[in-house]
Amino acid sequence: MQNNELSKKVDINESIKKGQSFLGLLYLVMIAIGMIFSYKNYAEYGINIFEYADVFDFFIAPFTDFYIVVFAFITLFLFFALLFFDSWLEKRSPKIYKIYSMGLSDKSWYKSFTKVNYVILLVLYLFLGSSFYANYTVSKMSTAKPITLTYSDDTVITGKQIGKTKEVIFLQVDSDIYAVPITSLVKDIKITVLEQEN
Repeated sequence: MQNNELSKKVDINESIKKGQSFLGLLYLVMIAIGMIFSYKNYAEYGINIFEYADVFDFFIAPFTDFYIVVFAFITLFLFFALLFFDSWLEKRSPKIYKIYSMGLSDKSWYKSFTKVNYVILLVLYLFLGSSFYANYTVSKMSTAKPITLTYSDDTVITGKQIGKTKEVIFLQVDSDIYAVPITSLVKDIKITVLEQEN
């Protein structure tokens, strides 16, 4: 009976370790997705976000936008579903799997080839998704509320906020893009409320 209980404890510990590994991997993937999405979004305005952001900005990037979080979970779900389907089909129906793999599943290099293809497919999917997201956010900019920054010398700048990092706010003023450092020089930030048209 003690062996049975010990075996259950070992199984629980292994499950916890696998869960922790999965959560760590999930977080790293979300950070990578947040970085790709941030890069593509700011690149639409000619901004290289890597010049302005620090590591902390990318650690929180996946959680600053609901769409990025949803995309990350959908991406991971689809990726693991594809891996599961591949493994399930190979075990469940080898003949259909051989057709599915175009007869290459008997080759010694096929497993490695498949994994590399899945990673390439994931990267392409992320870049296509981030490009779509960047186009979407640019189209939303036309309805964005303008904000007003007041410097300590009472200079005022009003524009639409593209985004921000820990140290910089990016504003679009007409067709110009400004990277405004968030320092003691900025006295306050006013968000203009747009009046609704009747």
